[in-house]
Amino acid sequence: MDPDLDGSHTNCGKDQTRMPTVFEEIIRQRSSGNAHVPGAMLESHLVAGSQSFPSPKSELTWGQSITDQCLDWETTAHLVRKAAEAL
Repeated sequence: MDPDLDGSHTNCGKDQTRMPTVFEEIIRQRSSGNAHVPGAMLESHLVAGSQSFPSPKSELTWGQSITDQCLDWETTAHLVRKAAEAL
């Protein structure tokens, strides 16, 4: 895993479907006492995935990233609550 403890980008292969597993592993390491884990990051938006840009505004999905793939809001909330319980 990259030392930046980022649940997205390289650590999940820029695939938002892998982000929860990576994030859960970061939280597992921190809750096991690894003091070298100061925090973790998730990429999140309202709608999962990403979309191509530029595109006509009428073809864009409101609340979905135009850059990197992101988790949806429901998955993000679940993971953050789970992390809070573990830590």
